Amino acid sequence: MRESWGLWLKELDSFSDIPLYFQLFLKNNKCKELLFKVLQGEPDAQFEKKEDRTRWENEQKDAVQFNYKILSEAFAMSDGPKVREEAIKCDFLTRILERLGAVSGEKPRVLEEEDEVEETTEEITEPTLKKEESLAEDGKKKVKKRKGVGYSTAQGQQFNVNAYLANKKARNEQIQVLVDICTNFFNTDEW
Repeated sequence: MRESWGLWLKELDSFSDIPLYFQLFLKNNKCKELLFKVLQGEPDAQFEKKEDRTRWENEQKDAVQFNYKILSEAFAMSDGPKVREEAIKCDFLTRILERLGAVSGEKPRVLEEEDEVEETTEEITEPTLKKEESLAEDGKKKVKKRKGVGYSTAQGQQFNVNAYLANKKARNEQIQVLVDICTNFFNTDEW
């Protein structure tokens, strides 16, 4: 838990290089209280009970969201080029885009040069279907994992629709905040 809160504090420190960011952060009472609790060491002190651990994990997710929402507000409030130049100097836009790619699951595009296409002739063969029983080393029948759309890799577990939808909603909110940061970054007349 200490490492994850340490990363949050490093991110908070790096975002504070942006003008207006830290002022907006301190205006939010919940953010201010959370910062003092983390600096006091409360998450590590209250990490023994499962309900406390879950509460602090949720607090950390919210804290990361606060960081990005406040960053978006800092770009939205400032029309001048100073904030954007500082962000470029600190390489924030690249980090935001990388985080957006990680959250959305997008893989970076790679330019592949096409070589001369070699013409090959392929023989068309008809597939034959054979049912082979694969036996494990101990002689019992081996369970084959199913692959394809609609098959779960976790056999015997129930699919939790509510957890899936909650996870999807949280992911979409993260993507929305990151897109808002980019929109507010580029939304200026003086740059």
